[in-house]
Amino acid sequence: MTRQRFEIEPGALPWFPNHPTTTFEVEYDRYDRPLMGVVRQRDVDFLFRCISGELEQFSVWKYVALDQIDRELLDSVAGDRFAETAASALTGGGTLAVSLAGYGLVASCWYPGPLVASDDAMRDLMGQVDRFLDGMRDGFDSERQRLSQRATAPLAAAR
Repeated sequence: MTRQRFEIEPGALPWFPNHPTTTFEVEYDRYDRPLMGVVRQRDVDFLFRCISGELEQFSVWKYVALDQIDRELLDSVAGDRFAETAASALTGGGTLAVSLAGYGLVASCWYPGPLVASDDAMRDLMGQVDRFLDGMRDGFDSERQRLSQRATAPLAAAR
């Protein structure tokens, strides 16, 4: 099967990553939120899984297209057989995304590579996260400066 790109919407939840085009289909694993399941986007099923940081401020998610046979197999097996089937489906290229607790998805990249993400894909993803954090810092700095000016304005006017 040709690996298809999965589109995310910044700020969306990892298990509901693009509101206009995605529906949540099934949940296979959860802690305090879904950690693995299937979402449907543009009539294609995608297996998603949190692959790192389940309990951290930042988490990494992977999305891979499923063909009908893989989807039926996932829905029909359990235990070790399910784990093997899911791991096999997650092998190869796909979409990686990073989520920030309290905000949602902040970065994503697609890569066609085998098994693990290539160094280039990981650099791209981490570069996007850095730019997102820089933007947040700039926004906080601007807001702090605005509030500081507002707080000192009455003092200057009273002189």
